[in-house]
Amino acid sequence: MKITLLVLWVVLVYLNLYDLITTVVLLEHDGKELNYLNNWLIGMYGISGLVSFKFTMIAFLSLVTAWISDYNLIIRQKIVVCGSYLIAISYYSYIMYNYNYTYMQSFGT
Repeated sequence: MKITLLVLWVVLVYLNLYDLITTVVLLEHDGKELNYLNNWLIGMYGISGLVSFKFTMIAFLSLVTAWISDYNLIIRQKIVVCGSYLIAISYYSYIMYNYNYTYMQSFGT
């Protein structure tokens, strides 16, 4: 089960990096950040503030998850299940983003 938590943590870091990269690319091409918290962080502290916030949250959630999972097997299993659902949803969003981007590129927009 510890290996599963490690895999979920690695995927969480990867997805956050992907989110940061796509956010920066979209903002450079006159896009708009739709997440209110991220938009506020970018407005107040710039991209570096958003990066700091995301990695601080990853570190905090990783520590809390590791601490909780050492004491309660049922909570550990729920964390793994919820993490798996989040990974599936994020992967689906990634596929849809790439599909829409490719579709829009075919029209030259």
